[in-house]
Amino acid sequence: MSLTPLSPAQGADAAPQGTSAATPTEHVNVVIVGAGLSGVGAAHRIQTARPGATYTVLEAREDLGGTWDLFRYPGVRSDSDMYTLGYPFRPWRDGKSLADGASILQYIRETAEAFGIDRRIRYSSKVVGADFSTATSRWTLTVEDPRDGTRTTLSCDFLYSCGGYYDYEHPHAPVFEGAEDFQGQIVHPQFWPEDLDHGGKRVVVVGSGATAVTLVPSLLEDTTGRRDGHGGKAAAHVTMLQRSPTWIGSVPQRDKLADRARSVLPEGLAHRAVRAKNIAFTTAFYQYCRRRPESARKILGRLATKGVGDAALVAEHFTPAYDPWDQRLCAVPDGDLFKAVRAGTARVVTDHIDRFVPEGVRLRSGEVLPADIVVTATGLRLLPFGGIRPRVDGKEADLSERFIWQGAMISGIPNFAVCVGYTNASWTLRADLTHRLVCKVLTWMDREGHTAVAPRPDRALTPRPLLDLASGYIQRAAGSFPHQGDSGPWRMRQNYVLDALTTLRTDLGRSLKPVTAPEPAEEGAADWRPDLLGEGYAQRVIELGPDPDGEGDARAVLVRRTVRPEERTTGAVLYVHGFSDYFFQTELADFFAERGLAFYGVDLRKCGRARRPGQTAHYVSDLALYDAELDQALELIAEEHPDLPVVLAAHSTGGLVAPLYLDRRRRAGRPTTVSGLVLNSPWFDLQGKPVMRGPLTWALRALARVRPFQALNLPGGVYGRTLHTSGTGEWEYDVDLKPLDGFPVTIGWLNAVRRGHAALHQGIDVGVPSLVLRSDKTHYSLRYSERSDRADTVLDVRQIARWTAAGLGGDAADVPVTDARHDVFLSLPGVRRSAYEHLDTWLRLHHQVPTPD
Repeated sequence: MSLTPLSPAQGADAAPQGTSAATPTEHVNVVIVGAGLSGVGAAHRIQTARPGATYTVLEAREDLGGTWDLFRYPGVRSDSDMYTLGYPFRPWRDGKSLADGASILQYIRETAEAFGIDRRIRYSSKVVGADFSTATSRWTLTVEDPRDGTRTTLSCDFLYSCGGYYDYEHPHAPVFEGAEDFQGQIVHPQFWPEDLDHGGKRVVVVGSGATAVTLVPSLLEDTTGRRDGHGGKAAAHVTMLQRSPTWIGSVPQRDKLADRARSVLPEGLAHRAVRAKNIAFTTAFYQYCRRRPESARKILGRLATKGVGDAALVAEHFTPAYDPWDQRLCAVPDGDLFKAVRAGTARVVTDHIDRFVPEGVRLRSGEVLPADIVVTATGLRLLPFGGIRPRVDGKEADLSERFIWQGAMISGIPNFAVCVGYTNASWTLRADLTHRLVCKVLTWMDREGHTAVAPRPDRALTPRPLLDLASGYIQRAAGSFPHQGDSGPWRMRQNYVLDALTTLRTDLGRSLKPVTAPEPAEEGAADWRPDLLGEGYAQRVIELGPDPDGEGDARAVLVRRTVRPEERTTGAVLYVHGFSDYFFQTELADFFAERGLAFYGVDLRKCGRARRPGQTAHYVSDLALYDAELDQALELIAEEHPDLPVVLAAHSTGGLVAPLYLDRRRRAGRPTTVSGLVLNSPWFDLQGKPVMRGPLTWALRALARVRPFQALNLPGGVYGRTLHTSGTGEWEYDVDLKPLDGFPVTIGWLNAVRRGHAALHQGIDVGVPSLVLRSDKTHYSLRYSERSDRADTVLDVRQIARWTAAGLGGDAADVPVTDARHDVFLSLPGVRRSAYEHLDTWLRLHHQVPTPD
């Protein structure tokens, strides 16, 4: 990878602090994603080990610091000592070993300024698309400004993700029954209100992890004398409510050996000495816990009893069922949590929440914890590598099927590295090793003349979890991450001493293989390829050219159910999905196939299989844009089944798209092969009170001109959880393609939908018989109940009935299905049998399928 010559706009000062995004033509050697503790460290290593290389740091937020800029709750601090969490090249000078968040943020800021890194950071620059081309050996990044949704592109030779694996925008936030009845205030630590006054109030902290054990003693401190103006009076009482205990160890706030070392040794030498001492201690204690768990349990129990002063209380509230380091150990400076419990100002309760009540939290035991404020320290959500979903030659790389090499690069993805820290020690220890390894790889590539390399195993690997802890937040996201292997460079050991001895001495040529562009496909090669639904299904990409909405090249994907040898075909079906959906309903496909209709489903542009990196999920500025893929899909069906009629079937938003498409084709004098229309809970009008629809529509029209990609903050509802097996449903589907809470609704897309509604309300004529299936009732609720499984929880079924009669024109039948869900064909078994019976009757009545002899 030779260094690219610089234009004047690409020099060391090309990206002044505060620049929001790169110009479309700019190219740099390395892009670092994230300007937190890791990103700044990576930048220092790149500019030191690779002098002359161009690099840019992209930061989605408006300031550097990452975690330490985001989290502002009282007492936020490190749970690793700063001699190992800090940079090895910049000694930690503060007296506290476990430092507060503000001090760490200042340390990162001063480091960035000292080495000129701050001039390479581009703020408000979120990577929303990353596509590697093997033809050019370059990454093309789509960069969005979160403030206004504007997007630009930037290319680079090597992409290094240093954004960690936490979701900064969405914490893990369970829905608690009765929360709306609570008369106090509910806050989440990830979004702590600056003006929250907890002085003299009763606080319940829900959780038992690092955040909770930090918050409890901090809320009891009187900080009215703070110079920064963020102080306040102490809470009257704090209760830590946990479902189960966590192992907690007391750690000295100040490292006395560090103080002595700094008094007699040069600063750099003292820092290295204390760092080595702390590495040795934490490594030895971790190994002791793993090898002698019973002994470790006794040690931690005795220390907790010494702090709390009550062995029975420790046995009940500070003695977990799991062994030390099965989950991450929580550290409390100078035993501050234990002291607060001992003093009686704090209490620990181990129980489950039954529901919120006006005066506080009612437990399953029946006890009510009175509260003025409830803090839901319920944990974080993991997001692989800052949400970057890399693609290679237009195909998304499924991270869950890949392996991580040396804890840094991912099998089959060229010129891409990620920063993953230790779970049992300081994050920076592993991060700095990875920074140095990336520099070594870049230098080796230059020497060997490789423009692109990717790790490739030379044998079959046994997959193991990347983050090998039993913690709930890790287990919830385990399936989204690549695996580690069982040996060698594919094993991510939680041992800094061994890693420090081996990582930078690895034989790069043994595992890193050159990547070249694939040979052009032979003329006449098959256009159909296996689909994610497995045997019996194939897909074909429909290229649509440049996206009119400016998000790269658009495409759709047509999915085909293979016609079995014994099946007779008398027609076909084209199925169109709804918003936050894609085709996966194989039972529906089998139903049509059994009646002689060859089945096809189309994933529309930016939806499901068709969405490309950097594209906003399901976004179009005009529903008429879908005409292109519907036309091509019908043409492809006609090629395979010439002269056979097609039933157009559609669900929800697709149920609005499909009739509008048929009406436009009829008006334009362009007949189609469509002979019937089946709509499943079509979205014919905006939910809510009629008096609000007009003003909202006008507002959308105005905002869509200036902020079309702006997402609306709408509640997720319970619909997804009634379908998926993780909730009360029986359906397994890809939650990345169909999230349980749905994709964000954007202003421009909703404006397009409202224009579609207006066209329907003026009256259209689809030109063919139509059947509308829907539930017999609507039930809106943010909390699940049995009613959620037996009603449409998304749309108002009265609106569907009204506009079926008034809007479709011609022969339109409205059929309510008792107890149906929003997707009637994903309802409870007995309900969908009824829906299929209605559909079968209609198909035969309108001669869409043969009538039995």
